[in-house]
Amino acid sequence: MKPANPRFAVAIILIMMLLSLAIPVYSQDASEGTYRLTHSVKVTEHGFLSIDETVEFQNTGISPSTLQPFELNYASIPVEDISSVAVRGPVDFNVEKSGVNDTARITLTPRSDHQVPSGASATIRIQFYASNLVDTAEEGLFSARLPLVPSMNRVISEVQSNVVLPANSEVEELPSGFVLEDDAGLKKISGVFQDVEPEGLSTQVVEYTLDPAVSLSPLDFPSVERTFKVSSDGSVTVHDEIRVVNIGGVKATKIKLTLLNEDAATIDIVPIGSPPLINRFTISLLDQTLDLRVSYQTALSKGEEFLFGIEYPLSSEYFSSVDGVASFDVPVKPPIDGVVERFAIKVDPASGIDVSGGESVMYEDAAPSSAEFYSFSVSLRIVWASEQIMPVATLLFVVVLAALLFGKAQFRRAGGVEKEAPYFEELVTIFEEKTGVIDDIIHSFGGKRKGGAPKSSFSEARRYFESVKGRAAGKMGAVKSKIISAKPHLKDNLSELLNLDKEYNRAVLDIISLYEKHYTGKIREDTFERLRSKYQQRLDKAKERLNESLEYIHDEVEK
Repeated sequence: MKPANPRFAVAIILIMMLLSLAIPVYSQDASEGTYRLTHSVKVTEHGFLSIDETVEFQNTGISPSTLQPFELNYASIPVEDISSVAVRGPVDFNVEKSGVNDTARITLTPRSDHQVPSGASATIRIQFYASNLVDTAEEGLFSARLPLVPSMNRVISEVQSNVVLPANSEVEELPSGFVLEDDAGLKKISGVFQDVEPEGLSTQVVEYTLDPAVSLSPLDFPSVERTFKVSSDGSVTVHDEIRVVNIGGVKATKIKLTLLNEDAATIDIVPIGSPPLINRFTISLLDQTLDLRVSYQTALSKGEEFLFGIEYPLSSEYFSSVDGVASFDVPVKPPIDGVVERFAIKVDPASGIDVSGGESVMYEDAAPSSAEFYSFSVSLRIVWASEQIMPVATLLFVVVLAALLFGKAQFRRAGGVEKEAPYFEELVTIFEEKTGVIDDIIHSFGGKRKGGAPKSSFSEARRYFESVKGRAAGKMGAVKSKIISAKPHLKDNLSELLNLDKEYNRAVLDIISLYEKHYTGKIREDTFERLRSKYQQRLDKAKERLNESLEYIHDEVEK
């Protein structure tokens, strides 16, 4: 046998030394740090779990560390009961859901390298919903299978666990290591756990009771079909057809809604099917809760399924406008605080309205935690040689939108002197056009006779008001930023102006409702006349306060 080549032997030794040095370097990059987890669970009214995780990685090493992939594990929770997962962090993540030995696993992998400097930290937030984990054995008694302590594929130095139960719950027995907090009826159980190993996860059944008079049944929502209906005046109505199944042990009489308009005090119940079981009508909402007994004269026993439809104006907060095009960016948010297995969304424009985007889309396991948005834009299509006469509302849409987008106005001071201030003329334009259109709407009611105005005309008036309000709010946001940038000390004054505008909006809606009650015969003539005078005074006062606030801001802008 030939003796080993000395040069070859030296090369082998050097390679082995490099490998031995490389191993600690990689290990340091992956392990020189600590993980903390804030674990929050909310039990919703209809038996879903809203789960919110905040993972904080702190680099305790002396050199930068690359953010590593990690897993979150939940014992005794089927992976198919977990909704889509939303992740927010310093980089984008790939998310994979899997089930291992009756344990749901969520794996998060950074899509790109993210270096965490020595002594710094990185925070990642994970949100999702879980279904079929809450049940009712009898009226008022609930049992919830709760992920009290999740685990990761590494040691977690500290887990802060918080579980929020429905208001006014009474917990039968606290889980080990948890304490009960009661803050104005809000029941929260919480615990802190140190050095949680990968196998240290815990899911337990927690029983709690609620007053049967206020408790809501666990429900399942197989499907929701949402249509954004764009009318000829540019306003947008949300039309939801909701399929619901009672999976609880007691009758379901109420459904808690989560509307895309938190200010909506009423909704329209709309007919579905052919022939429809009901005619269209409007109901008032208390805490955005739909009473099935009042609306449909029904209650759902366990296992029963029901399909119903609702409509209401889309909130102006999702609206913006540029160059004559109205754009809408709406969160993919189901109409309930829970999971919808199949959530379909589309846009249905009126004749003469062009839509960009807004294709029909289907989302699976959609939940309010979703980070997705559904976007579309609308603009008016005018055909001069059309066989149809342009509706009055459509013509008004053209005039008002053009005024709001392109109009310029000068603020007229006492004595007739006209002065211009940067951006301020835009602010005046917004409110002049808005109040002018609203005055026209209210003036139009004077030509209607009692009993001769269909209820739908008042619904259209509200929808049109919402569209005008939305366009003004979108423009106001941009102008407000410009003024604050130039005059930072006016921030509080502009906030006060917005509050006065909200007061004005409430006065408008109240006077529309008053006219509706009069023309539909719900109040007497003498009562109407007395209240009309008071409501009109309130509206005029709100408008006057708006003008006074504008006057003050104008003076400050010109200084």
